[in-house]
Amino acid sequence: MSLVEETAALLRERIFDGRYTPGERLPQAELSAELSVSRTPLREALRLLEEQGLVRTDDRGGARVSTMGPEEVLAALEFREAVEGMAARLACDRIAAARGVSSTEPPALAELRELAGAEARELLPGREQRFALLSGRFHERLLRASGNGFVQRQSAVVRLTEQLFRPHALCTPEAAAAAQAGHAALVVALETGNADDAERLARARLRAAAALIRREMTSSASSEQGAP
Repeated sequence: MSLVEETAALLRERIFDGRYTPGERLPQAELSAELSVSRTPLREALRLLEEQGLVRTDDRGGARVSTMGPEEVLAALEFREAVEGMAARLACDRIAAARGVSSTEPPALAELRELAGAEARELLPGREQRFALLSGRFHERLLRASGNGFVQRQSAVVRLTEQLFRPHALCTPEAAAAAQAGHAALVVALETGNADDAERLARARLRAAAALIRREMTSSASSEQGAP
């Protein structure tokens, strides 16, 4: 990787690990000294993170970790529905092609099945954070399984909405169980080579997540209107 990409990758992981919290300033002078990089590659790294939705810059060149409200999360899920639907179709075709030339199970399929199984074991009270991490990995692995570089580069928005700004509506036991069932069904579609089902299931899972968020937004708005 180039210095810019290395710097962006380091900052990205610090954001996802919670070292830099949403809304926190990212002072370039301090970061430049801490990371031992000059201001130019640092600015380019911040621009790269801005393109991925992780950082926001102002007119004066200042940078902050992004924040996301429900409406922005919904927009991200709408984008993900299109991208992951395509990813599921492409992954299905690639898995089918791999099985046509070898009796060994394609690694991508094996990993997705393993992740779906691991999710099922985390459907317990108090395990919501662990489930969210596994769910994010499942979606990221699906993007990688597509074999398409443009699709794969959207993994940041997956981690953004699955890990960093995961709405409360998606953290309930019921939502987690529905997500795991959707992932398990998607694995079956990939295994049987049904690209239409794979795309439909990938899209449906994200559409259902968006519906839960909208329902929570409506409930919150009703509660506020009824408050004295």
